[in-house]
Amino acid sequence: MVDIKIPPITKDAAKDFHGKIVIIGAGVAGLFAANTLKYMGIDDYVVLEASDRYGGRLKSNDDLHTEVPLDVGAEWIHASDERMVKDMLVFPHDESKDLLPSDFIKYQPEWVLGVKNKKSKLLQKMYQETKFKRSTWWHWLDTHVYRHVQEKVKLNSPVKGIIYGAKTDEEGATGKVKIVCEDDTEYMADKVICTIPLAVLKKGDGMIKFDPPLPETKRKSIDAIDMPPGCRILFDMKSNFYPDLTVPHGLLSTVWNLGDLTCIYDALYGKDQLSSSSGKAQNILAFVVIGHKNAEALGRLQGEDDEIAKAALAKLDQIFDGQATQNYISHVVQNWTREPYILGAYSFPGSFSELIISSCGRHRRALGATVQDQILFAGEHTSVEYFSLVPGAALEGRRAAVEAVSGV
Repeated sequence: MVDIKIPPITKDAAKDFHGKIVIIGAGVAGLFAANTLKYMGIDDYVVLEASDRYGGRLKSNDDLHTEVPLDVGAEWIHASDERMVKDMLVFPHDESKDLLPSDFIKYQPEWVLGVKNKKSKLLQKMYQETKFKRSTWWHWLDTHVYRHVQEKVKLNSPVKGIIYGAKTDEEGATGKVKIVCEDDTEYMADKVICTIPLAVLKKGDGMIKFDPPLPETKRKSIDAIDMPPGCRILFDMKSNFYPDLTVPHGLLSTVWNLGDLTCIYDALYGKDQLSSSSGKAQNILAFVVIGHKNAEALGRLQGEDDEIAKAALAKLDQIFDGQATQNYISHVVQNWTREPYILGAYSFPGSFSELIISSCGRHRRALGATVQDQILFAGEHTSVEYFSLVPGAALEGRRAAVEAVSGV
């Protein structure tokens, strides 16, 4: 589990700032940056989101199960209790209404490891997690973060160019940043908070052109940290023929290749087991694939959703002796690799050995470094301690907002 340290926000940190801020991206980091600006009294800002939805890699499917919404993006809270999801909020919530201890699951599943289906009582005893019982990460973001700044968010506003560090308009004004959207809409800003996912930054000028190009240290760090492909498939099944949690490649292989993960689990474990309209309880099996090797096994996640689900079903049949096909009803595929403004799962060194080598976090610090006192970067990929996690993105968004207005 992760012990999250949440630094306070000084409310008067922006007292000497008088300028406009553009936030690029309405995922966790971007929305937390916006919340932080509002909390500090800044009103002259806008959030530009490339896609037609906010939330980034937080996403909920509210249709597969008749009563319970299910995460198809980030799901685990990675804490031993629910306090962290409350403590990192910028604006306080009504503690009498939600985010109560009863709204969360103490997640301690039975583990099955490897192809021999070996159960691990030790892992079940040691592994203590927390998940939402009746909600999802996305609903949390929508209720407690997005609503505070929703009037500032502009969807369907993909950025194609960022011009900084020189004269940026016809009148010759200096010290401004020009942000150009794909429809040629332009915004002038004193500061830009860039929360673009790492996989998009890796595309370079093919997605967003920085003029002048980003510093060499920044570009090297963008190349150095991996953001592997990833996909989550939810299967509605006739019966629950699967264990609570299965790691088919075994524990040692999974730990050594941290950027390659296959995880199969009961998506309704601990959830309120409400009946469907037919009066029968539903069974939802989740199949998560992260990493280059595992993506290769599913056609590199480049096929259509039905093709990916068919390949995953074949894998499940190998593990569960054909029971997956026998019990199949329907599926939902969330392929993050083909999301055009995300292009992957989450940032990671790629292996346990690389994690040890890069433990100093120098590449992540370089990813988060401000460029020419104008462009700030934030996201789970810029977090040294909490990369790949929702809290990492949230805290980095908070940090970038404070730095943008205070220079600290």
